[in-house]
Amino acid sequence: SYNANDERWVLGELLPKLEDEQGWRLCLHHRDFQPGKPIMENITDAIYGSRKTICVVSRDYLESEWCSREIQRWVLGELLPKLEDEQGWRLCLHHRDFQPGQKSRYTSLPQNFLQGLTNLSRLNIGSSWFKSLHPHTFNYTPNLKVLYLRSNDFTDIPASLFSPIQKLKSLYISRTNLQSLDFLLYANLTELELLEVRENAFSVIREPVMQSLPALVYLDMQGNSFTCDCDNAWFLQWVITNKQTQVYDAYHFECNYPPNLKGTKLLDIDVRSCSVDLGFVCYISTACAVIVTLAVSFTHHFLQWHLVYAYYLLLAFLYNTKHRDKRAHQYDAFVSYNANDERWVLGELLPKLEDEQGWRLCLHHRDFQPGKPIMENITDAIYGSRKTICVVSRDYLESEWCSREIQVASFRLFDEQKDVLILVFLEDIPMQQLSPYYRMRRLLKKETYLSWSRANAHPDLFWEKLRQALETREHPAGDHLRLTVEDGAPGVRPDQ
Repeated sequence: SYNANDERWVLGELLPKLEDEQGWRLCLHHRDFQPGKPIMENITDAIYGSRKTICVVSRDYLESEWCSREIQRWVLGELLPKLEDEQGWRLCLHHRDFQPGQKSRYTSLPQNFLQGLTNLSRLNIGSSWFKSLHPHTFNYTPNLKVLYLRSNDFTDIPASLFSPIQKLKSLYISRTNLQSLDFLLYANLTELELLEVRENAFSVIREPVMQSLPALVYLDMQGNSFTCDCDNAWFLQWVITNKQTQVYDAYHFECNYPPNLKGTKLLDIDVRSCSVDLGFVCYISTACAVIVTLAVSFTHHFLQWHLVYAYYLLLAFLYNTKHRDKRAHQYDAFVSYNANDERWVLGELLPKLEDEQGWRLCLHHRDFQPGKPIMENITDAIYGSRKTICVVSRDYLESEWCSREIQVASFRLFDEQKDVLILVFLEDIPMQQLSPYYRMRRLLKKETYLSWSRANAHPDLFWEKLRQALETREHPAGDHLRLTVEDGAPGVRPDQ
């Protein structure tokens, strides 16, 4: 029984001496093991098929798993029967005589156990079943390069434990019940080349852990149960594509979770759904952004006022639904006008309708409630008045707020189908100048109107017609009193 690194001595010294000179018949695994037969069966047959077992012990031999198993077979097959059965000695074997669950007498090394061993390069404290190691255990061994921590009961290792041994090349921490390898993130083992972590309790390998070991060339993770989902997607791809680190026996790694994949080979798992195709995401995002930009630009350019109109129609509809059963009106008429026409409203309209005829008018500068949103004030004023008088001028048509006021008034007209809107033109406006104002042209086709510019010769008739319009109640739209005797657009006389 020997390690492959000692084969030169076995073939050059031992074999010629014992076989050629002394005539003994030796069994060597590279020469006499049966091909295709399980390795452990070959070892057992060789040990039990030989009178003696020669163990060629070296440091490499002690580190070899297969050599360890050969010794174990020799102990059970040769030593134990000889000493106990034949000679009657009573032996204590750990696998047979240790009491299950009994704790080790020593749970850790003393902090100064390695004091004075400055030049120590190899340390083996495996199979000691320590529970923990003091963070300063290796303060006295700065030149340590090979460390064996196998078969202990650490469950977790403090990252500061490795701070004094930055020259570490090989680390063996198999069978230590480690829950994760995150301690390597801060261990700063930049020169570590070999890592053996067999038969532990971790199931997920995170990307930062592997990236914290830039010099790693050999990784042994046999005997661990892996989680086969997107948590290990990066590790799986790394095992396949990484060209620096050899992951020993990776093709036999098996899944333990989720249950439906238990027993499946890790490298057989398809993790393409876990990765995000950044190019495709960028393409979709850019395409969506372009489409949204074009849609917004088109809407703003061609449908801006339609959307605004629809918004205020909705406000008016909600108000109308809320106050549908409330028949009392606070005002006789709400006057919608532009600030540039205020002089005519206050100097002509207000004295005539309020002082002489006794109507109660609602004027925004006087009757709107301070602190209340402007659109709410407009809606309340229109629905709180029997009529709405729109004092139309060029300035009125160009005003945003006046446009909104006539929008809400138009909705009330169309919704209630009652004569609630009175149009008063302060100046002649040719029909071609009204073409951009679709709603105004539509109203002119259905509603009659008053023209102040034509009332110079007969102002009393103008005020009488306006009074009659204000007195009209509950008439359906289309059956109301006509206010003018002319047809056509404002500013276009019949004789023209």
